Amino acid sequence: MKIAINLLQLTPGRPEGVVTYVRELLSNIGDFTENDRIYVLVQQGLELPSLNEKSIEIVPFGRKKEEGLKPSLYFDRLKRKLSLSKNNPSLSELIEKRGIQLIHYPFSIIPELDQKLSIPIILSVMDLQHEYFPDLFTSEDLLARQKNFYTSTQRADHIIAISEYTKESLVKKLTISESKIEVIYLAGNLSKTPDTSIVLPKNFMYYPAGDWPHKNHQNLFRAMAYLRKKERFVPQLILSGLQNESKLMHQKFVDELGISDEVTHLGQVSYDQVAGIYKRATMLIYPSLFEGFGIPLLEAMTANIPIACSNRSSIPEVTASAACYFNPENPESIARAIEKVWHNKSYRDVLIARGKIQVNNFSWRACASDTYNSYKRVLKVNRG
Repeated sequence: MKIAINLLQLTPGRPEGVVTYVRELLSNIGDFTENDRIYVLVQQGLELPSLNEKSIEIVPFGRKKEEGLKPSLYFDRLKRKLSLSKNNPSLSELIEKRGIQLIHYPFSIIPELDQKLSIPIILSVMDLQHEYFPDLFTSEDLLARQKNFYTSTQRADHIIAISEYTKESLVKKLTISESKIEVIYLAGNLSKTPDTSIVLPKNFMYYPAGDWPHKNHQNLFRAMAYLRKKERFVPQLILSGLQNESKLMHQKFVDELGISDEVTHLGQVSYDQVAGIYKRATMLIYPSLFEGFGIPLLEAMTANIPIACSNRSSIPEVTASAACYFNPENPESIARAIEKVWHNKSYRDVLIARGKIQVNNFSWRACASDTYNSYKRVLKVNRG
């Protein structure tokens, strides 16, 4: 087989869980492709994990990033360049020159021009958040997402959904046939070389999530204020992840609630530093309103720390009985779950023990193997 994995939508510095998906997929799929060829299409200058597999070839597109040009601006320029090309000749020529038989898009969207490609396409869909929380998007972004998700899923020959919840969403919201969708779970692992150089409190709860509205930081802060007022108890909270335009708003809100001494935001941290934080955390707090999967939940299980989390979307599918659930829209519910996990050692031990069992249901090797088998099946069907 000759397969292309299109990562041109991956911008340098992009922090979401989808980047973990791509990294781990590439790191593991080489175990199954000894007699095949995988072409990984990337922007010039994008750093990928070390890939020693002879079956995988990195194919850079576009010019090398110009000095001083922000990654987002560079990506926009590249995207415009590709979209202005009537037939996307670079990609078409590559497909013809290398004899590529199938192309995989891991980022939920197939660019409009690429939808015209004549070879089979596999599309991985992370989630359909915009269908459930349209108010979190501008009207322009919402219309674009609705159009792009619909046309992409219609064009795809096969769809990989990262959870049963995402599959159900595709069927319910976009009327995609179940027979076209396959669930392939993601996984969660941690660096084997944890960096513990960051100074942290002796005891703390950890929430690794970008400052996006659906991550629900404000209700977590309200829960902490509730604990301070009602229980005279507030655990330290360590945050990490992308800080966007809501950074100042969050800080003002924390100050108004009187919990600024208990909240520390580290910003974006390295892969090794994440492992170092988990290693010392007392618990994971996960109040997200919506997830297509939820990799940090499995990371916490891997690190043997207990979880208090939202009871929404795909989250219960990932954690099963290995978490203390709460209503993420109710700060008091969040507070009670924090209190229960924080103060009850025997309950924490039960959650940790369950997590050790639950995490074994997910692995990146299985994800890569199932994805590789999808390639084979789709090619077999298209060969007739």
